[in-house]
Amino acid sequence: MITSLFCVALAYLLGSISSTCIVGYLFGRTDMRTELDGRISGAAVFRRIGLFPFVCVGLMDISLVVLAVTIARVLTHTPNVMMLAGFAAVMGHNWSIFLGFRGGAWGQPQYSVLWSCSCHCRSVTG
Repeated sequence: MITSLFCVALAYLLGSISSTCIVGYLFGRTDMRTELDGRISGAAVFRRIGLFPFVCVGLMDISLVVLAVTIARVLTHTPNVMMLAGFAAVMGHNWSIFLGFRGGAWGQPQYSVLWSCSCHCRSVTG
């Protein structure tokens, strides 16, 4: 039980890491929260900085969600906890504790959860 709660809390914190802000600082030396319409999204990175930083944001978002689900799998071996950890990572992405409960859109992390959970659940159950 404690391990499951730890996995979900860690997944939320991993999802809260804003790859858009990190890439914005590294490549464009800009705060993406103040650019264009103020949305913290990969599309804003693409419009403001370019294609390569946009791809980096996508890979970082996918990696953080897959890491959260993988940690849940390694620690619990329970498909339900893996799905909860993935859901918590998406919630962290959308309402980041580090950005005042603002964040990105649902799209990419949600599909990352579905993909990683389906791969991991297949390997856990058979």
